[in-house]
Order: sequence, then C-alpha cells, then structure tokens
Amino acid sequence: MDVQLEQTGTFGRKLAITVPVDDVEKAFDDVSREVAKGARVPGFRAGKIPKALLEQHYGAQIKSEVRERLIETTLFPAIEEKQLALVGAPHLHLGSLDRGTAFSYTAEFEIQPTIELKSYKGLKVAPLKVEVTDAEIDTQLEGMRKQGAQLVPVLIRDTVEKGDVVLIDYEGTMGGVPFQGGKAENAFIEIGGDGFLPQFSEGLMNAKVPGERVIQVDFPADYGAKELAGKGATFHVKLREIKKKELPALDDEFAKDLGVDSLAALRDRVKEGIDSQKRREAEADQRAELLKALVAANPFEIPPSMVEQQAERMVESAQNRVAQMVGQKVSLSDDEKTKLRADSQDNAALQVRGGLLLLEVAKAEKLTVDNAEVDAEIETMARAFGNEAPRLAAYYRDPDNRDRLRYRLLEEKVVRFLLDAADKGEPAPAPAAQP
Repeated sequence: MDVQLEQTGTFGRKLAITVPVDDVEKAFDDVSREVAKGARVPGFRAGKIPKALLEQHYGAQIKSEVRERLIETTLFPAIEEKQLALVGAPHLHLGSLDRGTAFSYTAEFEIQPTIELKSYKGLKVAPLKVEVTDAEIDTQLEGMRKQGAQLVPVLIRDTVEKGDVVLIDYEGTMGGVPFQGGKAENAFIEIGGDGFLPQFSEGLMNAKVPGERVIQVDFPADYGAKELAGKGATFHVKLREIKKKELPALDDEFAKDLGVDSLAALRDRVKEGIDSQKRREAEADQRAELLKALVAANPFEIPPSMVEQQAERMVESAQNRVAQMVGQKVSLSDDEKTKLRADSQDNAALQVRGGLLLLEVAKAEKLTVDNAEVDAEIETMARAFGNEAPRLAAYYRDPDNRDRLRYRLLEEKVVRFLLDAADKGEPAPAPAAQP
C-alpha cells in the first residue's frame, strides 16, 4: 500500500492511498466466494454458479463490497501510520475499481490542533457567593399559597373587576367566519392574569354577570399560531359566573398540609431549595468564567469544522430544551437553525477550546477517571432513576455511552482541580481583636 500525505491548509490534510493489484485481486476473490455461498441463479445449485455468471448477476454487489473492504482495511492503518488525529469523518474521493488494476482513492479531513499549555494555575475567577434573602423566601411562599388557592363564588356584586376569575363561553370569528381554536365552553379567565391576550381580559372589565359581550382582539405579529399572527378577530362572550381566588393562610396548618411540622420548618425547606438552585447557577457561572480565563491564557487556533460541529450540537440541545418545555416535538425552520448556528459561533469556539485545554491539563496533571468512579456515578444516577434504573444500566453497558460518561467525569475533575488552584480574590481574614 502506498500512502502520500499532503497538507491542504492549517488543519486540512489529504491522504492519497493506492492499494496494489494483488490486494485488489485477493479482495475480489474473497468477496466473490462469500457472495457465491448465498447466491441464487436459476438452474444452478448454491455455490456451484460459474464465475462469469456470478459476475453477471452479482457484479455490482461484489464490487461494492470489495470497495468497502479495501477502504476499511487501508484507511485507518494509513491514518495511524501518519500519526494523524482526525476531526470528524474524512471525505472520500474514490477512483475506479476493477480486477487486474490497483485501486486508488483520497481522503480529505481536518486534524486536531497542536496545543501548547502555557498557564492554567492561578486563573482569576470570582469567589462562589450564594445568599438567600427573606424577600426571596417570602416570594416563593406566596407562590405556594397561590398554587393552593381555591375558587369561591362572588355573591355580593354582579360586575367584573380586576383579579376576578370569570367562567365564560366564547367563540371567535374572522370576517364572520369561525376559526380553529377560537371556541371554548366553561373556560376560566383571570382578569388581568396570564393565559389570555390582554385585550380579551380588559374587554371583560365591568361586564355584567350573567351577560354577554363582544370583544375586538388584535393578535400580535409574533403570536404562536402563525395563521392568526397579526390579524384581528371578534369574540362573542357569554359570562356565566364570577369567582375569586381565596388564598390559604400562611401558618403552621398550611405548612402541615405540605408535609412539614411548622411554618418555620417550611421556611427552612424553601430556603434550602433556593440555596441549592442558586448554588448550581453560581457554580455554572464560575465554571464558564474559569473556561474563559483558561482559553484567554492559552490561545490557539482550531479547525472551523470543530466549531461547526459544536454549534450544531448546541442548536440540537436548544431545540430539545424547547421541546421539553412545551411538551411536544419542536421543528425549527432552516432560517431559524441558520440564525441559531450563527449566534452560537463564539460560544461554540469557546466550548471547543475549553474542552481541548481541559484534556491537556488532565494529561499534564495525570488526572484520570477509573472504572470504579464510573460505576459509582452510574449507581448514584440509578438511585435517582428509581424504577427506570435497569434502563439506565443497559444504556451504560454500551461502551460509547460509558466513554462519554467517563469524559464528563474527567472534565468535572479537571475543573475542580483548576478551581482549587485558581485565584478567587478572596480577602484575607481580619486580624483577631487585641485584648
């Protein structure tokens, strides 16, 4: 096998590979024997088909399998021979393939950058500070009260006021024609609340109950239902009943309903939850700051394809997060994907550089993740998965999934090392008071 390496750019490389005639002939013979075992030609028993007739009926299949075998047995040995670290899959340009002649093809790809690790200890990052205020606790408790609110009929008046919850039937039309999704019965609307367009809610103010009202509504240009966006509609509304939200008292009984002994204990539980959430957010911010500092201290160029691949992963991740929030599959348009990719370029480049530098720090500091650590993490996740634990275990029996988990744990270990060695700018403790 002859292998020629050509540099086509800063990171671009091209391998020109020529497979000698003898290897081509052997591949044809091997594949032909294998195909002949299962070949079916009328008038001949399996394995007894003449060579010429086999070529006539199965020639295209044989040639395709020979081509795949020759590439499989030569490409990666050639890459290993030239000691190349590829980025992504190579692009192949195939020559003609026939018996009695050598087979030539080229493979074009980008290689990983060479990184000179210059500085990674003493990186400047802000110290981790998490504080939970009484106002934040009060806000969350108020939200919990609202979740426990009950609707009670309003009996002392018959006109709608802000804050009322009104039971209505409605039907919307455009140009006198009803439209899909514009009709409902026994619907509740909170006047001044979320869930309905402000024009609709405001249009019910001071209405008599029971009674009827006609409301004109203009759908905003960015309305979720594109067939309604930017258009006007007329809604015929029947008002049936007025109700008010009655909030439970914020006391020990309220706390007991939520499974704790007292209001004080409930405040502690809420505080712990807020603290945990804030700590996760602060740690994520600190990690991002650390990566920026690491990249700034160790500049190097990276192949464009690595940035493009990372940007694509970020677009897919964003699409999946939206789908989880709305509870259904979300498909972005080509224009939306293009814009997201463009907006993600800088962050994608940071993520790629940061990830490569973390691996270099791991090598420099001889940081590794052994099988016991991987198993321990899987066990921890399994406890959180409950009944789904067997499915999780099956997922991580796949070597690729296990390797991805090992890489994540290694990144976390390196980040902890760098944070421990970072300059967090924390002030020195004040001297002890003199007696």
